[in-house]
Amino acid sequence: MTPARRLATSAARRGSRSASTSAAPKTREGPNFKTVIPHQAKGPANFLVTCEHAANGLPAEIAWGAADESRGLSTQHWAYDPGALDLAVELADALQAPLVHSLYSRLFVDVNRPVSSSTLARTLCDQQAVELNRDVQVSPQALEERIRRYYLPYHGEIERVAQETGAKTAISVHTFTPNYEGSVRDFEIGVLYSTSNQTLVEMMTDAFNASGFSAKVNEPWSGRHGFMFSVDCFTYNASPPGTRDAIMLEIRNDKCQDAAWRARFLEAMLPFLTKAEEKGSAPSPRL
Repeated sequence: MTPARRLATSAARRGSRSASTSAAPKTREGPNFKTVIPHQAKGPANFLVTCEHAANGLPAEIAWGAADESRGLSTQHWAYDPGALDLAVELADALQAPLVHSLYSRLFVDVNRPVSSSTLARTLCDQQAVELNRDVQVSPQALEERIRRYYLPYHGEIERVAQETGAKTAISVHTFTPNYEGSVRDFEIGVLYSTSNQTLVEMMTDAFNASGFSAKVNEPWSGRHGFMFSVDCFTYNASPPGTRDAIMLEIRNDKCQDAAWRARFLEAMLPFLTKAEEKGSAPSPRL
């Protein structure tokens, strides 16, 4: 039996055992987050899956500017990560792990950036003004309100779920565009790390390459340069310190929107996660 089948069978058994006590996973929504916690509150190896750029929505009282709409900004990679939520849902389902994802566009507020970041609410995309964010250019209070109402609750929910489920390893799912401001990305998968075990990340990347994918470590961005901020917060909040890990997956968005490709990707990745399930610990040699 393949690792993916073993994991799927294990998940099915857990679901069957839980069916008598719960008809559906626990879900909850709040300001800019949706959480799904399966019957088995603690997934294999206590994983937590996150997706910070899952959607291109806006709060009901907010609308895209006319100029933004005319250029189709809300459907571009600037607004969200195409394909990322599909993969995050499938990965969390395979692991029977909790999933936390955003509801609103990263252009409205980017929950994967520190509050000090100049791209927390972008004012330029492809050298053109973002009309959606005109108010934050002229009013610091407008940005502070977004942070209070739509940014902080997302991070608070991740920590709440971590405490609730005992999650020890966060996997953040993102996608990248094949061409970014003239820079061509010809590989398929980036595996990012910052404080987590480098050896594990390199082994996972090697496995992707051995399975016929094109994968790189800390590309197209480096996790050590703050690009996995959300799950870095997850690791920093560990008590005692050093007891949580995090990685970030960056998948080229044309590939991640292909369901068959995603199935192949999971087949290549799940052996590492199955091994962690069998050990009952986070997938890091140091733990």
